[in-house]
Amino acid sequence: MSSIIIWTNYENPSGELWAVADSRYTHPDQRIITDNGPKIFELPIICQNPSSRGFFENTYYFNKIGFAFAGSVTAALCIYTNASHILSHLASVEKNVPSIEDINKFLVRIAQSYTLPINNPFEMEFSVFGWCPVRKENKVFYTSIDSKNHVTTDDKSEECKELSLIMGCHKQEIFQKINDALSKETSKTRIPLMVLRNVVSEHEFPEIGGTVQLGININRTFNLFSVLNPFTDENGKSSLQFRNFDLFNDIQKVGNCFINIKGMC
Repeated sequence: MSSIIIWTNYENPSGELWAVADSRYTHPDQRIITDNGPKIFELPIICQNPSSRGFFENTYYFNKIGFAFAGSVTAALCIYTNASHILSHLASVEKNVPSIEDINKFLVRIAQSYTLPINNPFEMEFSVFGWCPVRKENKVFYTSIDSKNHVTTDDKSEECKELSLIMGCHKQEIFQKINDALSKETSKTRIPLMVLRNVVSEHEFPEIGGTVQLGININRTFNLFSVLNPFTDENGKSSLQFRNFDLFNDIQKVGNCFINIKGMC
């Protein structure tokens, strides 16, 4: 299973959407599949209108929003990969742009197509979130699919301004840990990130592990970040991790290029 937390960080007074997750994929019996599992994604939105040649090739809108999931890895990756390609090939003569609500409805339609086989039940949750160019504000939508393939979806935008949207397992325990930490602080800021980092590092729950992965909606655009791990290794060194890959040691370079994913503590 997983733990994913989405909230509004008010280090910037206007508020920015943050999302954090662990990186462990497990079987239903809690056996580990991998500790390098992606759970938060950038979802590109690209809209084009006709050029002088008559082809839809002039890009008039480009942005990235967030997509995160817990539960069925197969269904989630099918939803994401299909949506990612389709949403990066939108077109309109009138320069229309979809709202986050429009995109959520589209994702729900894709999700429902995977619920049709009656002999293929699965459970999952996902959220699509980010800056909405239509509403001119941050929006967060949450969708769940239960074991009977019933699909429900809700607008969690207002809730995420004050509370946190938590997906995955051990929701009540994670929620309580955030509340306990908040009782000692004046603002939420990075508390959910710190809470999940502690849960992962202390191995509190067998389904939650690996390392933390982070995405932030800054300047109305969603980006994934690497995370500086302050816990030193046996040589006394910290690490810069992306989905549990150490960017300095595990991957290092691609050809003669180094990896330039922005990092965050």
